[in-house]
Amino acid sequence: DVVASWPRGQLPTAEMLADLLRGEQARDVIVVDLEECGRRDVGTHGVVATGVTPQHCRRLGEIAAKATMACKAPHTEAFCYGTRRDEWVVAHCGPVKVHLFTRDTREEYKLQLLWESPEQFFVPGDFPHYIEIYGTATDAFFRPDGHITEPSGSRSTAYLPPPYKDTVHAALAKP
Repeated sequence: DVVASWPRGQLPTAEMLADLLRGEQARDVIVVDLEECGRRDVGTHGVVATGVTPQHCRRLGEIAAKATMACKAPHTEAFCYGTRRDEWVVAHCGPVKVHLFTRDTREEYKLQLLWESPEQFFVPGDFPHYIEIYGTATDAFFRPDGHITEPSGSRSTAYLPPPYKDTVHAALAKP
């Protein structure tokens, strides 16, 4: 009945959703400002919480999604991904993403650390196939050894002329 007191016609805040989850016995509920983390592509806020069982996680996700829909905010969809057996359930509550884990799964995936400190999350060797590429495809085409894989130290913002003169376009434009 907490949701009945929420304002209609606007989205619930991440803190409102976090309080709702705490009231439903979710553990270790935290709110992450995704704007501060540079992850605005994911949403405005992330709520990470721990459920007791996979069924509890699913129930919490459904409650968060239904509470968001009950606010009747315009142009907003709220839904929950996950089955009763999933140990990681995600509820999309408009721009707020609610991630619900069992204890072991939360420790394994460390989503909060990934968002807040990706430099600590990833370790050397996580992407052995990844090679840093510098320059452009044109640079690689004209170099006998292909792409530049070592930084030159130059971050020039000066104008770079095109690699060839574009006279074909002008010739085609004539009547």
